[in-house]
Amino acid sequence: KTHLPQFGAADVWVPRSWPLTQGDLSSLEVERCMVMADHLLSYDALLNSFPPLVWTGTKSEVAKCLELQRGKESTVQGVKGVATHFVAIEATTSTRDEPAELLSVAAVREGEKVTYQNTSTVVPIELEDVAGLKGLLQNDLLVAMLRFCRALHITDLQCRLGRNGSTPCIIEAQLQLDETAG
Repeated sequence: KTHLPQFGAADVWVPRSWPLTQGDLSSLEVERCMVMADHLLSYDALLNSFPPLVWTGTKSEVAKCLELQRGKESTVQGVKGVATHFVAIEATTSTRDEPAELLSVAAVREGEKVTYQNTSTVVPIELEDVAGLKGLLQNDLLVAMLRFCRALHITDLQCRLGRNGSTPCIIEAQLQLDETAG
């Protein structure tokens, strides 16, 4: 397992990923995986493309899907094109039927707005100690992700989380950095 640097007591599992140049999945170190087009588009956009550019299953199942789609035209958000780059991602124990948990951390004038499971909390910029953050957010994962965003000058983070057993797993993350921060 690969983990994020320690920004608190939360244990967040980040799945391994492998670029697929020729579609050969034999070198993957896992039996189940998700394969998706390597684009700067959301998981949902790729899943809703025609045909879909996301597949989950055993290596042999996703290899068949990849073989059928490679070099063929797809329509993503109304734009036609051919996906040429794909990535394999270590599968979680979550199923497609389980809704993804959404987590966002966004910079606001007063500090950061942390939203998780439809609850938002504004964290004052002056509040830096872990005990104070945990008292306000009541969740080790939220404290760790907030500290992660602050350390890397991330002004907007949107995550879809699944589960690997009971451990949160980042399925997809989009972020924006403050390019003026030193």
